[in-house]
Amino acid sequence: MNHLCKCGCGALIIDPTPRRGRGPAEQPQLPEDRDWEHRRVVLALWARGKTLRAVAKDLGCSEPYLSRALRVPHYPRAERAIARALGLRPEEIWPTRWARRAAAGAHRPNPVPARFAPVNYAGGAR
Repeated sequence: MNHLCKCGCGALIIDPTPRRGRGPAEQPQLPEDRDWEHRRVVLALWARGKTLRAVAKDLGCSEPYLSRALRVPHYPRAERAIARALGLRPEEIWPTRWARRAAAGAHRPNPVPARFAPVNYAGGAR
């Protein structure tokens, strides 16, 4: 019998014993609207021969930044980089996160704060 992990992580525990009279046990399918766990993302990266550190280096950020993106839904730039490394869209890996963002209208690029705007030292801001 299949059941969820007792630690609360949401992992699905599969009972390897075959059922009598029903043939081999079938692999349960995860619901399409369920976010991937961080372990599944890291294993998928490893399967492609990549590490979180390599993806972070390509993005130009730290490894802990990407690690937080796997657990906390406030890092869309990091989520896009991880999805690109896996050859997927972020909506496929984190459907609930990206559905919430789409409902909130967060698919627009982040505006650059005025303090980071380019400065022309001869005459102020450009």
